[in-house]
Parts: sequence; C-alpha cells; structure tokens
Amino acid sequence: MYLSAQTRACFVKAWWVIPIFSIFHFIGAILITANFSKVSAPIFVFFFLSSLCQIIFAWKNTHYIIWKWFLGGGILDWFVGTLALHMLHADIQQDMLLFFAGLWLSVKGTGMIGYTTAIKNLKVKSWSFLLILSVLELILSLGVMISSHMDNNTRIYLAAFSLLLLGSYFFILIFSMKSMEYKEKNHFFYYE
Repeated sequence: MYLSAQTRACFVKAWWVIPIFSIFHFIGAILITANFSKVSAPIFVFFFLSSLCQIIFAWKNTHYIIWKWFLGGGILDWFVGTLALHMLHADIQQDMLLFFAGLWLSVKGTGMIGYTTAIKNLKVKSWSFLLILSVLELILSLGVMISSHMDNNTRIYLAAFSLLLLGSYFFILIFSMKSMEYKEKNHFFYYE
C-alpha cells in the first residue's frame, strides 16, 4: 500500500512553520500589553520572523492555491519590519506607532479574508469560522488605526486582541488543511 505521486503532491509540506508563526503572534500580543514603548523593537523583530515563516511555507507548498497569499504576506511582513525598525530609530510618538501597527494589522486582516476565500475553494469545512475571525480581526485593527481619540492603553489592548485573533486564525487554518490532507490521504490509498 502506497500513495500515488499526485496524492503526495497535495500534502501540506512544512506545516509546522505556521504554528510557530502563530506562536510569534501570541507572544507579541502578550508583550505589547506589558509595556508597549519598551517592547516595540522586539515586536518588530517578530515581523521578520513571521515573514520568514510565511515565505518558507509558501515555498514548500506551491501546489496549493493559497501559497501566493502566504508569499505576499511574507514579503509584506519583511517590508513592514524593515520600515518599522527604521521608524523606531526616529523617536516617533506612541500614537504614530499604534497607527502603523493598526495599518499592518488591517492589511493582515484583509489578507486573512483572501486566505479564507482561497481555502473555501479547497473545500475546507471551517472556512466560515475563519471568515468570521478575519472580519473580527479587521474591525479591531481598524479600531487601533482610526481611533486616535481613544486612550492609548485601549488601543494597545485592541492591538493585542487583534494579534491573538491572527494567531488563532492561522492555528485553525493549518489544522483544517491538515485534516483535509488526512481525508485525502485516506481517500487515495490504493493497492498494487
């Protein structure tokens, strides 16, 4: 009993990268609630680490329609991380840093909606829950970006919750893809 070449090509490769990517978001959410001004540099290092995770995942899974979204997200995170690290050296105000973080999170939320539409085409059953998480993350990130009249602590907690939704989304996404892979693997077993 073995799998055909066509079946092996549909498996999710380097799937372990996405839970690591999600853990970076969970850690980032915890760090920004601690003290945003002192931990903003390590958070932006997470941009680089998450971009590396996304690019590796995209490179290993070019047979899935979703790989382009991961590659685009990885390149965007790399660019945002570079820009953010340069902004940290310029002594900008916390309001501007929060606006920038909200902008990045809103772009990630829009990307999550793109991931969800691509996942829907792969017939993953949890796509509607993923869409709800995407829209919630987008609303929270727009709140971080637009609500300059709010207290900065409120905006920081909105950003942290948005990061938690982002990490949760990718955990659910990868395990949904893995369960789909398991079903396909069992479906394509054959004897020779």
